[in-house]
Amino acid sequence: MKFGDILRKNLYKFKKAAKESFQKTLIEIASEEIKNSKDKVSSDFAIPCYYKILKENENKIPNYFKSEKSGQKRYRIINRNIWSSNAYRRNGLAKREHEGIKAIKNEETGCITYSYVN
Repeated sequence: MKFGDILRKNLYKFKKAAKESFQKTLIEIASEEIKNSKDKVSSDFAIPCYYKILKENENKIPNYFKSEKSGQKRYRIINRNIWSSNAYRRNGLAKREHEGIKAIKNEETGCITYSYVN
């Protein structure tokens, strides 16, 4: 299984996602992706990979998340934020220690590296 396959398999979950649940659903999918990855996952790799998959499957994303905010599609902003700037917020991707997800931020580059510790 390669990185991004879990997102591809779960795109159907977005079709009915409410405004509040799109981000939560994407975080849950990303968590599973990290857990199933044999390698560490960097935000520098994950962000463009997930964006490409989401862009190719826009027809499965609710219209609200395809609309633009500050000149960018909302799903693009949410994708970037869950892997980077919002990762350390209360329910963020980097706050999943209880699931075995470890996140290390490189203070120089801002890149966050995720791994699964079983």
